[in-house]
Amino acid sequence: MSRQVRNAPSDVAQGVGIRSQFQDMRAALLSGFLAVACAGTPSADPGPVSLHLLAFSDFHGRLLPDGKGRGGVAQLAHVIERLRRPQTRVVSQGDLVGASPLISSHFRDEPTIEVMNAIGLDLFSIGNHEFDEGVEELLRLERGGPHPSLEATDPEYVGARFRFLAANTLRAPARRPLFEPYHLIEIQGVQVAFIGLAPANTPSMVAPSLEGLVFEDEIEVVRKHVRELGARGVNAFVLLLHEGGRHEGGPNDCKNLEGRIVDLMQRMPDEVDLVLSGHTHRAYVCELEDIPVVSAGAYGRFLSDIELELSPRTKDVVSVRSENVPIFGDGPQSPKIQAMVDEYRARVSRIAERQVGEVARDIPRHPTPSGESLLGSIIADAQREATKADLAFMNLGGIRDDLLEGPATYGQLFRIQPFDNQMVTIELEGREVVNILQGQWSVEGEFGLFQISQTLEYCWDPSKPDGEKVDVSTVRVRGEAVDMDRTYVVAVNSYLARKPPFAKGRAPTLHGKDVEAFETWVERRSPLRPPEPGRICLKDPGGTQTSQGPKSDTAKDSAG
Repeated sequence: MSRQVRNAPSDVAQGVGIRSQFQDMRAALLSGFLAVACAGTPSADPGPVSLHLLAFSDFHGRLLPDGKGRGGVAQLAHVIERLRRPQTRVVSQGDLVGASPLISSHFRDEPTIEVMNAIGLDLFSIGNHEFDEGVEELLRLERGGPHPSLEATDPEYVGARFRFLAANTLRAPARRPLFEPYHLIEIQGVQVAFIGLAPANTPSMVAPSLEGLVFEDEIEVVRKHVRELGARGVNAFVLLLHEGGRHEGGPNDCKNLEGRIVDLMQRMPDEVDLVLSGHTHRAYVCELEDIPVVSAGAYGRFLSDIELELSPRTKDVVSVRSENVPIFGDGPQSPKIQAMVDEYRARVSRIAERQVGEVARDIPRHPTPSGESLLGSIIADAQREATKADLAFMNLGGIRDDLLEGPATYGQLFRIQPFDNQMVTIELEGREVVNILQGQWSVEGEFGLFQISQTLEYCWDPSKPDGEKVDVSTVRVRGEAVDMDRTYVVAVNSYLARKPPFAKGRAPTLHGKDVEAFETWVERRSPLRPPEPGRICLKDPGGTQTSQGPKSDTAKDSAG
């Protein structure tokens, strides 16, 4: 209205025909009167409206608090209930299931879906671990129906009551999305598009074959949907992106963020208003390329509390406020959700609470500066012994928790190794073993160095280029210099056995499950103590090198 009034004197001055001085004066007086009158009326712009988001990622079926008193789905539900408002939406950006403790995985992750139904999860974007049991099992979890085995599962399982999103995950050859690519939420006339995206490199990170699926480049897919939705008048865009980074600092910091999310954000369309991130299990609040990027870490230890202000006039986001709220295992609980958890815990207690042995003191999975994990060393030793191999490799990303001091239960061991992998022995020549060691800094999808059994040792120099970091003269097998022409029997888990460079191994032989080898090792050596470090040594001639190896700084809270 003020713009129209401001233009009124110009309209009068350009009137058609001869105006008298009296008419001009009357027009001027009338314009002044209207300007004063309009100055006292409200603006035509009603002001911004709010959309409130509560977000989390990488839950991995963690219904119970961890051993250090963090998380717990009943505690998470209580915080959601406390913060929820009429304009609130609850969203999650990948890895809701997969690598789950027994309380969820024993029932094929149906408990996690049912709990999320009860919490009121609205939108969920798939991650890589949703494919751990294959595409058909993922579709069953979403749609409902009995599991083929019916073992420990509900024959009347109803599936998810929340939406699954997957914009860049397509079925070939028609290239149709496996799930909805996006979902529109309307708040007081403003539409907000939520676009779900799995990692483009998902096939390299999961054991089952994903033949028949295509994972497109995330940013190209975002550009396509932003363009199409923009043509329909949608100007507000939120990404549920299962990709992330690593940073220094606390859950609301963003110091020295690095990782694939940084590269993606450099290509991100300006129209995107908020990126909800995940995958690396880190909690942070960042701004990259003038776009807020928020991650709540993993296992329900944090909840992202986010307020978006939307303009009814421009239909766009005016501002974003974000905070990561910690979830404490000893905090208030949602009685309804806790009752559901208690029921499942009781049903699995006979298996999960069986004591295997004792642990003398905490054995962490987080690697030393050389890249060596004490818990990883134990698991590699257990697999080598169980398979009678010459040496063993273990992927750090397959170790999901620390082994804490006190009674060691089967449930605790399974939480550390929840993938139900089998052990595999393969034959490799000495030169192939060396090539594996040299290639660790470029292995796609892996976090940290491979963990190795006591029968293998070497040193590496971080100042050397990739492919030359390992000093070949220091590589020893069973105490002797590696023989390049000799054939060694090497133990790995079934996940690694399918991936380069282990897939080229000869004479593959299946053995028992990896968690059973771990259980036997703990039982026979109880009370278990951490091994002495030194299998992997860091060459540091200058005395100032502090490198932790490739991506190893993610291993504490990251396994993808």
